[in-house]
Amino acid sequence: MKRIFQQTSRRFAVLAASDFLWLLGFFYAGATVIFDQFSERQLLTTSVLGATFSLVVFFSLGLYGRETIYSEQQSLYRLTAAGLIDFTLFYFAIIVGFKLDPGGRAYLSLLVAVMAGHAAVFVTRLFFVRTFDLAFMRRSLLIVGCGKRAERFRQFVVGKLRQEVNVLGHVRATANEVVEGNPILIGDEAKSGADLDRIVEDIGVDEIIVAVENQRGMPIDALLRCKTAGIRVRDDVAFLEEEVGYIDTTAVTAGWLVFRQGFSRTDLFLLAKRVFDIVVSSALLLFTLPITAVAAALVKLESRGPLFYSQERVGLDGNVFTVVKFRSMTVDAEKDGPQWAAKKDARITRIGNILRKTRIDEIPQVFNVLRGDMSFVGPRPERPMFVAELREQLRFYDERHRLKPGITGWAQINYPYGASIDDAREKLSYDLYYVKNASIFLDVLILLQTVRVIIFPSGAR
Repeated sequence: MKRIFQQTSRRFAVLAASDFLWLLGFFYAGATVIFDQFSERQLLTTSVLGATFSLVVFFSLGLYGRETIYSEQQSLYRLTAAGLIDFTLFYFAIIVGFKLDPGGRAYLSLLVAVMAGHAAVFVTRLFFVRTFDLAFMRRSLLIVGCGKRAERFRQFVVGKLRQEVNVLGHVRATANEVVEGNPILIGDEAKSGADLDRIVEDIGVDEIIVAVENQRGMPIDALLRCKTAGIRVRDDVAFLEEEVGYIDTTAVTAGWLVFRQGFSRTDLFLLAKRVFDIVVSSALLLFTLPITAVAAALVKLESRGPLFYSQERVGLDGNVFTVVKFRSMTVDAEKDGPQWAAKKDARITRIGNILRKTRIDEIPQVFNVLRGDMSFVGPRPERPMFVAELREQLRFYDERHRLKPGITGWAQINYPYGASIDDAREKLSYDLYYVKNASIFLDVLILLQTVRVIIFPSGAR
């Protein structure tokens, strides 16, 4: 569980605490009007529950994701959606739970409390983003290594964590290391990282990242001196695992995986996961019954052919099973054989396109979960012919089959739909992270984040 919290930087935790306090304050003010017969303790309890529920809604809509926090437009867009959800649910809670008159002062007070609370959250986020976007507020990284691996790491970090870290530059791991790309080299290019401790002191470094293909000849003594002096030292794979929830399959080795913690499969965990699957799947079936009925009717009305589409997929330990989905393509979609789905795929029907965008076509897979072929959360199951191709080209690909495949998963909420070998490689990096760090707590986080993927779809095909 520690690794899960390591992904959330302290600044995100501060932001969540700030959101909670703003919401608590405004909800308490509204509650004093709506529940004027309540005691002080009852008012505070009601306000705390309301603010906590709002934070769950925020998290479900991705308001604590990096792509949202650092985008004013996305923050406003999603906070507006969160406000509508909060107001609607609180409104009906007052009517049903407390049996109060929804009109008059109660109605107005609830509206003002929700609007003011969410507006305060948005203003705070504007200040937060503009403050933490300043260079001196970011962690300073120095990369040991300047080869292909180091260059790939730098590009990934600059693209993903630009607002959180500042890459000061690279230092050669060895004197003859070949430089890739256009890295900023710190110090004399002819020297290796042997004088690393001096460089760290001169430029001010918060953390050292080691990103080298071969550790032979590395300045181990200098790295040790830096670490014992209080400078954090990690390799590139560990940094991305802990900060992004991503295991770089192009850099990780079997030895690294063997000697790191993870891949725990206790009987208690497997039992808890099975109970979780049954409870969540049963609830989803009941909750979506009206939606699935409408979807089924639309599929049958739009085109001739079967309502459901069955397909062989690879599951736990490489065993093949049959998955069931609502049909979203034309009947002859695979007359020329299996193929990846593409953007604006002509084989997808109009109703099928909507079902895919909203993930409604996946709902029948709940029966696969109840039957035990799948889990609710896990790596996406692929077709046998694609698996045969991917395991030949992607190292560690079979490790994703150590757990049951899922309807949703860590890769699905972090990466858009994949339709190529490169996409499969990126998704494998997230899948490998999930298999290594699987827990019921992580499953709950993924389940909540799936709401964001459904409401704000991206990359579905």
